[in-house]
Order: sequence, then C-alpha cells, then structure tokens
Amino acid sequence: MTVGGSIEWRRRWRVASLVACGLAVEAVVAMGLAWADQAAVQGSGASGEQTAALWAKAAWRLLERGDARAAGQAFAAAGQVTGERAELLVGAALASDRLGDEEGGLRRLNRALELDNESAAAHRVAGFWAERRGDVREALGHYQAAIRLDPNDADVRDRLASVRPAVRFEETLDRLYAPHFVVQFRGDRDRATARVAADRLEVAYTRVGELLLAFPDGAVPVLLYPGDDLAGATDSPRWVRGLFDGRIHVAADAVRDAGARDALLVHEYTHAVVHRLSHGRAPTWLQEGLALYCERRLAGTGRSDRSDRHRGGMVSPASTASLADRPSEEVSRAYRESESMVDALAARYGRERIHRLLRALSSADRFDTAFEASMGEPFHVFEARVLAERRRPAGPRVESAASRGK
Repeated sequence: MTVGGSIEWRRRWRVASLVACGLAVEAVVAMGLAWADQAAVQGSGASGEQTAALWAKAAWRLLERGDARAAGQAFAAAGQVTGERAELLVGAALASDRLGDEEGGLRRLNRALELDNESAAAHRVAGFWAERRGDVREALGHYQAAIRLDPNDADVRDRLASVRPAVRFEETLDRLYAPHFVVQFRGDRDRATARVAADRLEVAYTRVGELLLAFPDGAVPVLLYPGDDLAGATDSPRWVRGLFDGRIHVAADAVRDAGARDALLVHEYTHAVVHRLSHGRAPTWLQEGLALYCERRLAGTGRSDRSDRHRGGMVSPASTASLADRPSEEVSRAYRESESMVDALAARYGRERIHRLLRALSSADRFDTAFEASMGEPFHVFEARVLAERRRPAGPRVESAASRGK
C-alpha cells in the first residue's frame, strides 16, 4: 500500500472508531476526519478491484453520514466482488452495531480478526466494544495489539492509559456470580455485602424488567468499592454513591445502608437496561429520568422535589454529558427536569411506547427521528406541551392507564 493509501485507511478507521463509540457523524465531519475523494472509475471497463473499491468508498461515506443500513449493503456488495476481507468486515461490523445488531456486529468483527489478526483497525474497534461491555481485560489486550500495529494512534493510547489502572484494580478483586450479575469485591469484609448486592439486584432485574418490558441476556458486571475508593477509581464527585458506564459501580457502604440500597441499585440497574435497549444512544435526560422513574416506583424514592414545578428550560435531548459533570448547583435542577419529562412521557404514551423509543434509538441517526417514529408526533410538539403544562397551576396528578401498562 502506498503512503497516501495508508493515510487514507487510517482516516477511515479513525472515523469508524469514533462512530463505534457513538460520536455524532456531524462531530466527526467537523473534526476534519473525512477523507478526500479519489477519481471515479470511468466507463464500463472497471476491474473487479476498482468496482469493489467504489462500493467500499461509498459504504464508508454512508456510515459516516449515519446511514448504517445502506452502508452495510454497500460493504456486502464490495465483499461479493472481492470475497471476505478484514477491512470490509470491520466496516460491516460497525454498520451492524449501529443498527443495534450487537451479535451480528461482533460476529463480523471476530471474523475480521480471524482473517487478519494483524489488523490495527479490527483490534481498535474490538477494544472499544470490549470496554463498552465492561470487559476491561479483553479491551486491554486489543488496545495493546492495536498500538503495537499503529504506534501513532493517539485515541488508543488514551484508552490504554485509562484501562490499565482498571485492570490492575480488578486483579485485586474476588468475584461472586449470580444469574444476571457478576459482582466484584475486595476482601472478606465485603463478601457479605456483595451477596446482598447480588440478591437485591436480582430482584431489581425482575421488577425493572416488568416496568421497562425488558429482560436482558448476559451478566451485568458490578464493581463494589470499599471506603472512598469509588470517587478515586471512577473520577467522579465524592457525593456519587453509584454510577453506570457499561458496568455498575457502587460504594460498599451504600449497599450496607438498608434504607438506601434498593433505590441506589434500582437506579443504576435501570441505566444498564436503558443502555442495552438504546445501544447507549439515549440522551442523558431520558437515561436519568427513567432511572428516577423506576427508582420512585420500585423503591419509593426519587431525587427530585415533586412540589417544585420548575419553569425553566428543558434538558436538551442532544445532551450527552453526564449529569455528574455539571456544576453542583445544576445537578438538582437537571434531575428534576429529567424525571418530570419521563413522567410526562409515561403519562401520555405509556411504557410500551417508551420501550419502542429506546429500541428505535439503537439504530436511528437522530433522536427526533426515533421519537416521531415511536410516539407518532414530533418531539417539539411534546416538548411544547410539557412546557405549557408546567406554566399551569398545580393540580391533582393524573396517571393514564397506558402509563400503568394496562
């Protein structure tokens, strides 16, 4: 491959990896990562290789624009001409993943690695996906392979710096296996706490599943942190007692607090379900609002002050930042607005349509597109209605039969 060709493919893999991590296509283009056009093959005398190259070029463009379905078809068309090739399988894997077909995406990615275990791009994406599902040890192995094959990959180097300490920490932990969770903990002191966490999470699995109409397969990884280790290990504010980032992280002391642990575990497990259904593409207000919705109904608590009918702006559907990253004075307001929005969603549309929305987000390129397809009206219409209702005097709260799942 020529130097120019090598740069071309590196740019393509960079775009692919950013898409794999869920970064908006518009942001990728804004970062200047789109590759330059090459001269189109003229006439009808194009060779098979040239035809395949055109299909592949179109596929990467479609994937960059967010049209994963068409991208997958274009990658398949290129593969029909050339046979199986690692670079085409990586692209097809990304397209499948973008459409919410994690199993199909992983199957294609594994096949790419079978064909070419020296593919930096395949190891790069495999590392991102392993980290996404909480397997930091597997992610470390793929990142190490990717950086060996491409030492100039700054993104992989950054992920290595993050994953290595996590792997070292997990090497000190014991594991407790439950039907739907793997709880990792340190030492005999936290063994009983881990058992309590596993038992309460299994209850949450059933009850949250009934509310959100989802019972995910596979085991959710849970990390139990002694003392104040949670804040240091996850770089989170000290007031945070639990969080979800592909794995559930909770402070052991919070699990030992019988009056608070069910609310905490229901909240964080709801994040796991929402992440699984939406493929990590639900906006922050929807993630947090659903977690509070389930927490209040299943544990009798909620973090918002329901008597405070806040009249400010909405939490933007485009927001992807964690609420924990906001200034402290904004956190309470953000939680309050998130919960209010989801209450309005449930009252108007019911839980079945909320489930449909989460599924749609896994493959939609825009939130508004998924919302209108699932709810039957544009998001801005719903948003305007909620704002108008907030300005009315407070009255009795009415919950529709649909929101109760009847």
